[in-house]
Amino acid sequence: MSEHIHHMAQNPDSQEATEPVNSTARIDEFLRSEAQVLGKLMGIPGMNIRVGRDITDPRTGETKNEGWTTNLETGEVTIDPSFFLEQGYDADSATYACLHEVSAHLREVLTEPRLTQEILRFTKPRASEGVQAAQRAEARFIFHNVLSDIAGNNRTHAMLPRMQQVGERLYHERQFKEDDYTNIPRHLQFLYKMIRQEMIPGSDTAVSPEVDQMLTEFRDYLGTGRDLLKYSVQVAKSPTEIMPGQEKFAVWTQNIYPRWLELLELDEQDPRFQKQQQNGQQGSKQQGQPSQEQGQSDQQGQPTSPTNGTPDFSDHYQDYREEHHPEPMTKEEHEAIEQAAKEAASEARRKERQERQRKKQEANPAYHRDVQLRQETGHGLAELQRYNAEVERWHDAIDEMCDLFRSLLSEHIGVRRRLRGGHTEGAILTPERLAQTIVDIRTGVSEPKAFSDYEKRISQRELSGKSDYVFVFDCSGSMAGEKAKAAASTAVISMEGLARMQRDIEEVQESLGIEVDVDIRTAIYTFNKDVNNPKPLSHGLDTKQRLDTYADVLSPGGGNADSHALQIICDLPPEPGRNRTLIFVADGEADNPELARVKIDQLRHAGWNVYGISIGSEAAVQLFAPHSRRVDDPALLVEVMKQLIEETL
Repeated sequence: MSEHIHHMAQNPDSQEATEPVNSTARIDEFLRSEAQVLGKLMGIPGMNIRVGRDITDPRTGETKNEGWTTNLETGEVTIDPSFFLEQGYDADSATYACLHEVSAHLREVLTEPRLTQEILRFTKPRASEGVQAAQRAEARFIFHNVLSDIAGNNRTHAMLPRMQQVGERLYHERQFKEDDYTNIPRHLQFLYKMIRQEMIPGSDTAVSPEVDQMLTEFRDYLGTGRDLLKYSVQVAKSPTEIMPGQEKFAVWTQNIYPRWLELLELDEQDPRFQKQQQNGQQGSKQQGQPSQEQGQSDQQGQPTSPTNGTPDFSDHYQDYREEHHPEPMTKEEHEAIEQAAKEAASEARRKERQERQRKKQEANPAYHRDVQLRQETGHGLAELQRYNAEVERWHDAIDEMCDLFRSLLSEHIGVRRRLRGGHTEGAILTPERLAQTIVDIRTGVSEPKAFSDYEKRISQRELSGKSDYVFVFDCSGSMAGEKAKAAASTAVISMEGLARMQRDIEEVQESLGIEVDVDIRTAIYTFNKDVNNPKPLSHGLDTKQRLDTYADVLSPGGGNADSHALQIICDLPPEPGRNRTLIFVADGEADNPELARVKIDQLRHAGWNVYGISIGSEAAVQLFAPHSRRVDDPALLVEVMKQLIEETL
C-alpha cells in the first residue's frame, strides 16, 4: 500500500487510482504496515489502528462491521473506510480521509479529554446570544472544525510525508474544488480560502475584499511578518518543541476568533443571508440568491439593512457538512468513542488523585490529623484552625465572659487564714515559745522554732452552685453576611467563657483536694426552618460540639422556627434548685410574635433568666424586653450581658 500511495502521488491519472482492487483489504494492509508510525500519530505508543472486521451475531445471524471503535486498554482503534469508498473515493483518498478523522478529531478526544471539554463548551449554544444561539454555535463548530482539520492533516503529513500529495489532490478534486466563494457568507469564505491555501499550495480562491484583507492581516500579523494562521495549525512551534493542543486552541479562540466574529456579524446584517416574513409566513431563498424584497446593496457596495429579516445560514452550513466535511462516523460511534475517552480520563484522574493522596499522607502529618478530625467530628483541620483563630481574636472578651459567668454563681469556696507557731521563720515571734527558744539556742540548736506564720484553712459554704446555661442562635436566611459573623463570634465568646470557668473549677478542686458542690451544664440550639441541637444539655464542651455550633451559626439559610425553639426550651423537664439562664441571639421578628412572647413569659414565670441579644435590628429587643439589648459588635457583648444580669439579679 505504501508503494501504491507513492505511485498515485506521482501518477494521479492512473487507472489504478479510479478503479482500486479490493480497496478495503489494501487499506488494512497499509494501516498494519504503518502501525508504529500511526501510534505516534495518535500520540499513544503501541496503538494499533486497523480496518474494522465484519462480525456476525450468533443469536441473530446479522453481520455488522465493527466500525469506528476504541479500546484504550488493548491500544486498538478500528476504522471503517466503507463510508468513503461508497461515495466513490479511491483507496488512497479513503485512506487519507480515515487518517484525517484519526489525526484531526479522534486523537484529540482520546488523548486530550480536558481540551475536548473546553472545545465542547466553546461550540455549544450560549444563552446570551438569544434566538441566534443555535446558529452561532454551529458557526463556531465549523470554525473549530476547519482549523482542527488543517492541524490534523499537517500532523498526518509530518508522520507520513508521502500522504501530502494525496491530501492535496483530495482537497483539490473533492473537498474544496470550487475556487470562487464570493456568494457565500463571509465567515465561511474566510475558512474556505484558508483551508485551500494550506491544503492546496499555490491555489487561487476568490473571496470578498474584506475577507482577503483580514486573511492578509493574519498572514502578516501585526506587521511582524509572522503568519499567525500557519503558526496556529503547525505540528511544531520550533524545531525541537511540539505545538501543544491547548496552545493551538488558545490562538484560535483568543486571537483569530474575535476577528472572524466580525465577519459573522457582518453577514448577519446582510439581506442576502436572511429570511423575510411574507404574508404572515417566513419566506426563504435559494442559497446565495437575494430576494427582490430584500435588495442587494447600496451604491458603495455595502449590504442594505433589512426591514424585518433574520439571519439564516442553514443552507450553507448543511452544504459544508455534506460537501466539504462528510462525517463517516455515526452519532452512536462518536458517543461510544467519547465515552471511552471519558472513562479513560476519569480512571487516569482517579489514579492520579490516589497517588497524590498517598504522597500527601506520607509527607504531611497535618493530613493525618485532618483525617482523624473528620472521623471524630465531621469537620476538617482548616475548620478547627479557623475556630482557634476566632478564640485567639476574642481572648480578652472570653476572659471577661468567664468572670461574668463566675459571678452568677454563689461564692462556694471560703479560705480562712490563721497563725500557727513552730516555724524557723515566719510573720511574727511566738511569745509562748520565747523561753524554749533561749534554751534551744544555749544547747546548740541552730534553727529554733520561734516563729508563727499564717496558714490556709479550707472551708465549704452551704451555698448552691448548680446552673444551666442554654444558648439559642438564629440561623435563618436573614442572618446572612455580617450578622452571621457577629453571631458566630458571640457563640465563641459564650462557649469558651463557660468552658474556661469549668476548667477553673476543676483546677480548684484538684489543687485544694476537695469536692466542690458546683454543677454547670450548657446546651446550644440553632434554628432556621428546623431546630438543631449541636450540644445537648450536659457538662463540658468537646471539639465536635464547638465546631458543629460554629458551622451552623456561620451558615444561615432557610426559614425561621424561633417559636418552635422556645417551645423546646419550655419542654425541658423542671429541676428544682438549679439556676437556669436562656440567652437567645436573633436578628428579626419571630415567626409568631404572639406565641413567642407567651413562651418567653412562661419561661420567666418558671424561674428562667431569659436574655435577648438582638443583632442588626430592634425586633428581638422588643420581643425579649425588658431583659434584652442590641449588640451588633461582639466586643460589646460582655458589657451588655453585665447590664442584663444586674437588672435581673
